[in-house]
Amino acid sequence: MIYFVLLVIWVMFADVICKKAAVSNRKKLYCWLVFIPAALLMGLRSRYVGGVDTNWYYIPTFKKVCNYSWDEIFTLFEGKDIGFYIVEKLFTYISDDPYAFIFVVSLFIVGSYTLFVYRYSAQPVISFFVYFALGYYTAGFQLIRHMLSISILLFAYPYILNKKPVKFILIVLLASTFHSSALVFLLAYPLAFARIGWKQWLIVVATVVVSYAFGSRVFTTLEGLLGDSDRYGKFTTGDYGSEMSIVGFLIILCVYVASYITIGKRKRRLPESRVLFNLSAISLSFMSMVILLGEFWRISMFFGMYNTLLLPTALTEHYRSAKNKNVAATLILLICTMLIIYFIVFRLENDMLSSYEFFWDDVYI
Repeated sequence: MIYFVLLVIWVMFADVICKKAAVSNRKKLYCWLVFIPAALLMGLRSRYVGGVDTNWYYIPTFKKVCNYSWDEIFTLFEGKDIGFYIVEKLFTYISDDPYAFIFVVSLFIVGSYTLFVYRYSAQPVISFFVYFALGYYTAGFQLIRHMLSISILLFAYPYILNKKPVKFILIVLLASTFHSSALVFLLAYPLAFARIGWKQWLIVVATVVVSYAFGSRVFTTLEGLLGDSDRYGKFTTGDYGSEMSIVGFLIILCVYVASYITIGKRKRRLPESRVLFNLSAISLSFMSMVILLGEFWRISMFFGMYNTLLLPTALTEHYRSAKNKNVAATLILLICTMLIIYFIVFRLENDMLSSYEFFWDDVYI
């Protein structure tokens, strides 16, 4: 846990350094200063850190891919996130070390998000706090294919804002070759510019009601459709879904409400703000359905990543328009403190990252 605590401290300290630095682009410097330790922490991890996926699936699969021919790749993984295995096979021409592959993948996952923050965040330090608290950073320690698809989808954001459907669809299709569930992000384009109001909330409330009032019936249907699937089957049993749903839904709801209250009516009506609020609402809707199927948490992440832009946008606007700057600054500090506490106290334990080891400490290869 100590390494993640140090990372959080560095995220805050680097912001202070950059504000005092005599450089022309402080935002760029800050993003570099955060990217390096965040990527190293993810990329140099032990195979046993952050759940079992790296040790039980990704490293064994990488070793198998090293020995597969291209014909075997397309035969064995046809229709199963083929883009990931193509990249994996191409990497084997550079190195057959699975740890090297994990390191490079981590650079891309953290790097694409950092670039996303640099280009679009109103306040990068708050973006990283939300990124940590909502579990999007820690997910990269285990859900490699899924996080690669999300990383690719981040590049679709400008095509939503600028209403370029062809380029948007192409990026979504590319992301779906790493994780097929990325196709659900196609919903983002037609729903992104919906008017923020009672209809939006009606949809969120309706999904919550369906999830909790009729959960058993819908669950039975989903179990029949997905229960035999290796990918989804483990999410349809036990209390995993309900525990994840309640906590995850509430934290995203808090981010949405805090943003809605603080952003102000004028800023809220702007196209970019409307897109962010709508994507956040979609993430809330999917998160409410985790009680039915755990996979909805992953689907919620496709849209929830934009909460890391929404909250900084709202809090920055609140501070700019506030008559009492001290009160506004105190509110921002309080929200950031809550995000940090949630990350350290709950998120790390929940994502099995309370203990950390580097890959060179592994005793079994």
